[in-house]
Amino acid sequence: MKSKATEEPADGNQFIDVINSDWNALCVAGSLVLFASFVLCAGLVSANAQTTQGDIPPSVTVEQARAIVAPLYEALNEPTKKDVPALLAKPANPDYRSCSTNSDCPSRDQLAGVFMGLGKIVPDLHWTIEDIWTSGNRIVVRGEATGTPTGDLFGVKPTGKSFETISIDMFTVRDGKLATAYHVEDWVAAIEQLK
Repeated sequence: MKSKATEEPADGNQFIDVINSDWNALCVAGSLVLFASFVLCAGLVSANAQTTQGDIPPSVTVEQARAIVAPLYEALNEPTKKDVPALLAKPANPDYRSCSTNSDCPSRDQLAGVFMGLGKIVPDLHWTIEDIWTSGNRIVVRGEATGTPTGDLFGVKPTGKSFETISIDMFTVRDGKLATAYHVEDWVAAIEQLK
């Protein structure tokens, strides 16, 4: 006895009947999927219509972003001459984290200590904002750091030479203040300039 899979239709009409029965099932299934898609889309449109503008965080403008981050960069300019914790409290939430890796994320208070320590090694440290980009509640800053170390900087003894290097900082804003930062600096290039 032949299985149905290997059985050939006796004539063309039997083949057409098989196609028609499958086609009808396919049309019914397709119609159900299309109907479900319409219902889902209608639900999403309805949910979006019920969302008020207050529920969607407004995009931070470049001017607002500059105003938010300015105190942080001011704290990096000759930090030993400033009240760094107070300067960091202006732009950053109390639970602010500044990450240089995926796991090394000092708190706002710890970051103040990092700034002060860097300022002791590089007394004339200056960090400027070169460019700012925003998207939603995100701020990206391209910065430039310059200075002449008077102490050991990442294992390099002071030589009297200065450095100029780039930094990229990506901030998230919450309630008008900085919530998190991820940053990279090209310290390798800075160290090469000091040798």
